[in-house]
Amino acid sequence: MPQLDKVTFLSQFFWLCIFYFGFYYMLMKHFLPAMGRLLKLRQRKMNISQDGLSIVVDEKMAKSFQRDALIAQGAKNFRGIFSESLENTSAWMTKNLNESNTGHFAAGNKAYMTTLETGTALQHTVQKLSLKAILSPRSVGTLALSSPEKEVFYATKVVQLLEGKKK
Repeated sequence: MPQLDKVTFLSQFFWLCIFYFGFYYMLMKHFLPAMGRLLKLRQRKMNISQDGLSIVVDEKMAKSFQRDALIAQGAKNFRGIFSESLENTSAWMTKNLNESNTGHFAAGNKAYMTTLETGTALQHTVQKLSLKAILSPRSVGTLALSSPEKEVFYATKVVQLLEGKKK
């Protein structure tokens, strides 16, 4: 077999060793150190970016807590100011209403109350006339309506009569 011939075998082995040792030497002296530097550089960049990211996340959380605290404080201040303003406004309104009713509008209030009394008296008169129109002529003579019990009695009669007509 020609591959195992000692004359050609030695030259093939020699060139194989030269080629592999040369390749090994090039890898060890040039390629592997350059790759190691790149990997170290990448690792450093990753650490820096992770540190920076963690710093950014920490700052974001701190700002979020500060914002939440400011919002809570603002809401608390707003509630206090609003309730104080509401109390002051209520006191002012009550004071001015009392002053107006006893001062400027006293005559108007008196006239209004007189009108209400007159209206109520007129309403009672209309009720009496309505009762006279609805009740029998025999009971009209006894319709004095001087007592509240009689007014209630006749009012219930009118309601019963009206309900009977509706049915």
